[in-house]
Amino acid sequence: MRKILNEIQEIYNKHYKECHYIIYSVILLIFFVLVLNNPHFYEFNKDEINAWNIATDLNIIEIIKLMKAEGHGIIWYLMLKPFTLKPDLFFPWIIKWLNFVFIFAGLIIFWFKAPISILFKILITFSFPLFGCLAILGRCYGIGIFLLCLIALNYQNRLNKPVLFSLLLLVTAHTSLIASIAVSGLSIVYTFELLKEKKLKNIVPLCILFLIPITLYCLWHNPVIPSYVFKGYMKKSTIFKYCLFKSYKIIPTPVTPIIIYALGSVISVMLFRYSKPLLISFIITYTTCLYFTLCIYGLFEHHYYFMFVTFCIYYWMFNTTQPQNINKTIELTFTIWLTCLCLIMTPFIKQNPFWFTTNDLLNEKLNCIHENIPKQSTVFGSMYSLGHEYPYLKNDYNFKTYNNKIFNSFESYFNIYNFSDEKIDINELKQINTNNKFLMININFAEDRKLPENFAKNVIKCTNVFIMKLD
Repeated sequence: MRKILNEIQEIYNKHYKECHYIIYSVILLIFFVLVLNNPHFYEFNKDEINAWNIATDLNIIEIIKLMKAEGHGIIWYLMLKPFTLKPDLFFPWIIKWLNFVFIFAGLIIFWFKAPISILFKILITFSFPLFGCLAILGRCYGIGIFLLCLIALNYQNRLNKPVLFSLLLLVTAHTSLIASIAVSGLSIVYTFELLKEKKLKNIVPLCILFLIPITLYCLWHNPVIPSYVFKGYMKKSTIFKYCLFKSYKIIPTPVTPIIIYALGSVISVMLFRYSKPLLISFIITYTTCLYFTLCIYGLFEHHYYFMFVTFCIYYWMFNTTQPQNINKTIELTFTIWLTCLCLIMTPFIKQNPFWFTTNDLLNEKLNCIHENIPKQSTVFGSMYSLGHEYPYLKNDYNFKTYNNKIFNSFESYFNIYNFSDEKIDINELKQINTNNKFLMININFAEDRKLPENFAKNVIKCTNVFIMKLD
C-alpha cells in the first residue's frame, strides 16, 4: 500500500502543474454547472430589465446623458446595445449570460494565475457574494470583476506597461459606480507612481488616468441623488444597514460583525504595510466606499459583495508583489477571517434578497394584464416601476407616463430620479382625450405617490401590479 502511495506521490510531483490544471478545471466546471442550475439564474428583477429597456429605447447620446441618473456604467449599455437589435433572439437570457461569461472568465484567470492556496480560492469562488449573488445577477458587475482580475494579473508589471494598466483602470471605473470606487485608490496611487518616475513615456498613461475623475464627474455627477438619499432613503434605515452588509437581519446584535470587520481592517493594514502602494490604495478605496455609503447613496448588498471581491483582488496583488511576506500562518489567519466574513454576508433568511420575479409569477401577471386591458389601449405608468413588464407588453399597448409623456423616451427614464414623473393626478389623467385609458402602478411603489384614499377599492390586482380603468 505504501509503495502505491509513493508511486502516486512521485507521479504527482513529476506532473505537478498538469495535476493542478486538471483540479482547477474540475472545480471551475463544478462552479459552472451549479450556477446554471440555480433557479434564480433564469429569473430577473426590474433593474436588470430596466437596463435592457434603456439600451433598447435610447440612442448612445441619450444613454450618455442618462448616466447622471444611473449606477450601471456606460460600458454595460454599450455591450447590451448590439443585442437589442435582435430582441426576439437575445431577450432576456443574454442579460444573465453576458454577466456570467465575464465572471467565469475572471475566475479562470484567478484560478490559473493567482498565487494563492487552493483552499483560499475555493472559499472565494463558492462564497455567497460571488457564487450566490454576483454570478446569477444580470448586471454589470461581471465585467468589473473580470477587469479587476486583469488589473491584478498586470499589477506587478504596471510600471512597465503604463498605457495598458491605465486603460484597465479607466474602463473598469466605467463598468459601474461601485467599480469606480473599487479602483479609486489604485488610480490615485498609480498616478503618483508615474509622476514620481518623471519619464516622458508616462504622459499618455497620465492623461488616461486624469480622464478617470473628469469623465466620472461629467457622466455621474447629480446633486439630486444625495438630497433624496438623506430626505428619504437613509431616513428609513440605519448606518448599520449599509455599513454592515445588512447583517443585522442575520445576527441580532451588530457587535459580532463590527468585531469581524474591525479585525479584518487591522489584519489588512498590518499585512499591507509591507507594500506602501497597496496599503495607501486599500485605505483610500475603503474610506471612499464608507463616505459614499454615508454621504451620497446607501449601497445595497450586491455593492458590498463587489467590494468583498475587490478585497480578495487586493490580497492577490499582495501575494504577487510580496511573496516573501506570506507564510502559512498569515494564509490561515486570512482564510479563517474570510470564512467568518462570508458567513455574515450570507442571508440565512427565507425571503428573496434580490427581488427576482419568478417566471410563473411573471406569466401570471402578464396573463392578468392581457385579460383586463384590451390591446391598443392607452396605459399610464412609471418607466421604472413597470420596466419589468414593459418589454413583454410594449407591442400590445400605447404606454405613456403619468404626465402624459412618451413612455420610452429619455425624459421618462431621467425623470425616474427627478421624481417629476412619479406624482399621479387621476382626475387630470381622466380628462385626457383618449379612449380605453388605464392606470398601472407597481404595488411596491404605490406608497410613494399621492393617490386617493379609495384608490385600492377601484383597482384590479395582478400580482404586484394595480390596474385602474380611467374612462
